[in-house]
Amino acid sequence: MKKASAEKFATFRELLDWLDRKGMFSMELGLGRMRRALTDLNLSQPAGIGVQVLGTNGKGSTCAFLTSLARASGLKTGTYLSPHFVSPRERILIDDKPAGEELWRLGANEIFEACPGAENLTYFEFLTLLALVIFRSADVGAYILEAGLGGKNDATSAIPVAARCFAPVSMDHAAIIGPTLADIARDKAAVIDTGSLNFSASQYPAVKEILEDKARGANLRFVEPLPPHDLPLAGDHQFVNAALALECWRAFYPGAMVADLNGAFIPGRAQNISLGKAKIILDGAHNPGAAQSLARYLKRARIAPSSLIFSCLADKDWKTTLAILLKNSGEATVFFTELANSRATPLDDMIDFFRSTYPARPCQWGRFDEYFNRAILSGGTILLAGSLYLLGEFYALYPEYLIKTDKEE
Repeated sequence: MKKASAEKFATFRELLDWLDRKGMFSMELGLGRMRRALTDLNLSQPAGIGVQVLGTNGKGSTCAFLTSLARASGLKTGTYLSPHFVSPRERILIDDKPAGEELWRLGANEIFEACPGAENLTYFEFLTLLALVIFRSADVGAYILEAGLGGKNDATSAIPVAARCFAPVSMDHAAIIGPTLADIARDKAAVIDTGSLNFSASQYPAVKEILEDKARGANLRFVEPLPPHDLPLAGDHQFVNAALALECWRAFYPGAMVADLNGAFIPGRAQNISLGKAKIILDGAHNPGAAQSLARYLKRARIAPSSLIFSCLADKDWKTTLAILLKNSGEATVFFTELANSRATPLDDMIDFFRSTYPARPCQWGRFDEYFNRAILSGGTILLAGSLYLLGEFYALYPEYLIKTDKEE
């Protein structure tokens, strides 16, 4: 990575401050800015095996499995994920570790030096380009890209890849790419082309039909879940994500084995840890499909939470998600907290809905850290679910659980 002649950012902190001012949720549809910037950076054809992962639920887990497979194949691997919990550095990984602050700073300066329109890029566009610049400087042999939202206008869709994986598609981001499941499926299917291999998990019939229709003339394979097997990520739904990653990777490394999945790790997906006398289960479960997967996991693992801590973004179907979690949390104490996020569901809205819908069930509310500290001292099993941003409040207190440790159960 070359050093910029006129540096925009003298420190990593300056870069973070600039990103904060831009706003994580800034959005402008269209791939024109990305394609121009890729050309300016000589990244229109990145080196290495590229895989884009799209879908609604299971994208991050599928990326984790693909990363494990690529590393088991002997390749240095770059992984691009979203969102982050505590630091944006969590989004850009080299061999499962966050890229260093200096790589971020140098890469950001390289973008500003090469791209006349760098200042006008959205938050997600800039980080997507930064990931590719960092991957190039690290000389990765494979790069795994998680789509942020949809497919048609997602910044990752401007990047040529050898393969695409479609994790299960369900209702989410309906206000932007909906309003119907068919609309959401069409938006994600729009990326299919004849220049790459396409793999999909089992889908709802309407979604499958749309994917098949778009894939006429292109290579598209539907993948059945793996049979029950010990995997590093918990939950039956991971048999779907693992099979999708394995089938895709075997297109490049036919000898890839199920055992090559064992290096996968991603925080906040049915993650079990222990703190003092308490058992903590962390799962983003931010839409009904993810909540159903979590519910199946709780039932199979015979886990009965003593506390359910919930919060969600207002633009999600949080009422249905909450109903699913309540149905599968027994007599758990329910605690609501409002996220420090511009898209957060107001605390009063959650409490009013809960009291009107579940009048016989008590609830509490307030600051997450205060309630959580009391809960872990009381012991029992604490379930945090409803939003990855809620989990971010936990990881801000306990950042060591963002990486795999010997404390993982």
